[in-house]
Amino acid sequence: MTTTMTDVRTRFAPSPTGYMHIGNLRTALYAYLIARSLRGTFILRIEDTDQERLVDGALDAINRTLDRCGLEHDEGPDKGGPCGPYVQSQRRAIYREHADQLVERGGAYYCFCTKERIDGLRAACEQDGGTFRYDGRCRDLPRTRPPPGSAPVSRTWCGSACRSTGPPWCATWSTASTPARTPSWRTACC
Repeated sequence: MTTTMTDVRTRFAPSPTGYMHIGNLRTALYAYLIARSLRGTFILRIEDTDQERLVDGALDAINRTLDRCGLEHDEGPDKGGPCGPYVQSQRRAIYREHADQLVERGGAYYCFCTKERIDGLRAACEQDGGTFRYDGRCRDLPRTRPPPGSAPVSRTWCGSACRSTGPPWCATWSTASTPARTPSWRTACC
């Protein structure tokens, strides 16, 4: 199946960190109704990036709730589709490829600051009542990818959509062989 810019694709992206609540169900219902009314595709994507808060059985509960309410998805982890994988933690290679391209073009850079350093900067900023912004310490380091194991456990790519005026962003993930966390996106840190 090939999608075009005119194809309507809606998605419901719950986090399996607990049972669904009425707000989750409302979001799923709106996405489902929009897709169905416009003959589009309703997608289920699982946002499992917060590995520390995952709840056993939560994914099954999400699927059961959607089934009981008649909200059948067209694409998702259990059905596949042309834009998979549909589990966020399984998309790591895709994100890495795009982040590498941003680094190569100068739109992003590697940051090797430890979590402790970033947390310290954030705490100092909060104590002063300011808005946290990463100080750019690693901005002028070489853009080549360091060899595996040569950096702290947490690696970050930082950049902005437009280097001079765009909003800042960072992508952080674990580089350990058995990651404690999968990619998570932090804003307002560059």
